[in-house]
Amino acid sequence: EELRTIIAELSALRDQIADKANPLDEATGRQLARTYEIKRQEAQTLQQEYENFKEEREKEINRRMIAAMRASLDRISKTSAQIAKKRGFDAVFDSTGETNTGLPFVLYHKEAPDLTPDVQAVLRESEPPAAEPPTAKPVAGPPEDHGAGHYD
Repeated sequence: EELRTIIAELSALRDQIADKANPLDEATGRQLARTYEIKRQEAQTLQQEYENFKEEREKEINRRMIAAMRASLDRISKTSAQIAKKRGFDAVFDSTGETNTGLPFVLYHKEAPDLTPDVQAVLRESEPPAAEPPTAKPVAGPPEDHGAGHYD
């Protein structure tokens, strides 16, 4: 909001300085030019502060996403290892995922037992119950359709 105000002030100062219909005396012109430069620097500083703030927020969001992903993967890995030990497996591979090159982690494997349903069952049992979703208040009319698909 402050940046918008300064930009509006800059525009007004620029118009006043460039107004050929009402020429300024030399002292007033110099003063307006100095004021314009100060406001321009203020706007530039505010813009830089905003960019820095935005960048830090994005980094924090990414850090949190990575931490949450690591926690989920760790939980899945530990649960898979527990089930594999109970069943006496020698190894467990994730044959559903792909590396960052687009190739699967396992290029060949003979048909083997799939632990996925067991891992999912244990994870569901150990999850805390989901909180009740907040009840939505009625709105005045139907939501606008912005062409987005509906996901149920």
